[in-house]
Amino acid sequence: MLKEFALRRPLLFSLGLAFLLLGLMFVSRLPFPETIVGDVGELSPEQIRRPTELEQAISSINNAETLYLALAAIFAVATISAFGWWREVGFNRPA
Repeated sequence: MLKEFALRRPLLFSLGLAFLLLGLMFVSRLPFPETIVGDVGELSPEQIRRPTELEQAISSINNAETLYLALAAIFAVATISAFGWWREVGFNRPA
């Protein structure tokens, strides 16, 4: 049913996918709220300590953009698999 809708009305299908990806962007920001500190002088010394290299590496991976890209890639693979469009997107056979 959804595959027929995608073939009959590609513009509406594309808009639906775009809105779904926009929703994924907002959902990916929920686990990583941003806190803004107005005055660094009010922070305690424990909060000002310099992060270790491991903490810096983890923080570069743990952000909303990385989560969004991962969710978008999973969604793309799921959509291509559900519709059977592997050949249309350039794959001759699944590896």
